[in-house]
Formats: sequence, C-alpha cells, structure tokens
Amino acid sequence: MLATLTDRRDFGGDWLLERKLDGERCVARKDGGDVRLESRTAKNLSTTYPEVSAGVAAQRSDGLLLDGELVAFDGEQTSFSRLQQRLGVVKPSPQLVAEYPVVYCVFDLLELDGEDLTGRPLTPAASTLAVPWLAIERAAPLAAAQARCKPARAAQISQDCGSKVPQPLPATARPP
Repeated sequence: MLATLTDRRDFGGDWLLERKLDGERCVARKDGGDVRLESRTAKNLSTTYPEVSAGVAAQRSDGLLLDGELVAFDGEQTSFSRLQQRLGVVKPSPQLVAEYPVVYCVFDLLELDGEDLTGRPLTPAASTLAVPWLAIERAAPLAAAQARCKPARAAQISQDCGSKVPQPLPATARPP
C-alpha cells in the first residue's frame, strides 16, 4: 500500500505506525525453483538484486509472496543515495554488489505455500510477521521489517506510515 502524505499527528490506539523506508518497493514471489522480484510498476528486478533473489530462493517454502522494500544502508540508516548506485543496473558486477549491498526488508507475507494470507486482519503481531515469519529463514539479504529495518518511533512520525487496525489488506493494495 502506498503511503499518503498527511499533516495529521494525532493517532489513536487503533492505528499501527511503521517506519517509512527510503528504498524501492518490491514484491518477491517464489514458485518452486522460480523467483521473481518485481517493482510496484511490475518491472522485473530479479537480476538487479541477485543477492535478494538468492535469499528468497533459499527459503524452505516452495511458495511465497512477500511485500517489502529494497534498501541500502549507510551504517544504521537507510541511504537512497547508496541504493541509487544499484537502481537500473540490470546485471550488476560482483564488485558493485559487494560495494553497495541491498537488504530486502519484508513487511508482509501475503501468501505461503498456496494459502492467501491477505484476508487476515492487520494487527501489530501480523505486521512484524510474528507468526508467518517463522516459516521464513532470515537469509542474509532478507530482514523482517521490524528487525534490521527499525520500527517507527513517535518522534519520527513525519517519516512513518500508518494503518488502522484491525483490517484486512485492501484488494487494491494486493499485488497481482
């Protein structure tokens, strides 16, 4: 779901705030031995981020549909300028991959081994992938959004995303 800019700063307990990361949105699909990374405009990113493709391929489950953000770090902060070194490079050299590593911060597990999980209510537990994440190994370039990709803090509300809870994922926000 795309973030919407607002001046609102007063959120009640029925809202879930998550950190807005400075990266490239990506849906990852694993179907047996096939892996595809896709931008929100349906551009194939699989060869652009081979380390992420390999991380998704290494998962034990035969079928996965993940939603997340591809980010590059400068220390503990995400850095869009570092990510820009990889944007649009269809087949990066091993040296470029090593100099500008990318992490896939996973927000949601949308499907697991053929089971559609998008109808489940969005809750704080679900947002951290507490239950579904047990089915996913945390391979090096993969990270739960709440782990490496730091959660929101009230002081950073201008850079956070919010969702009212509990609610199922809207059909318009579901990837194809």
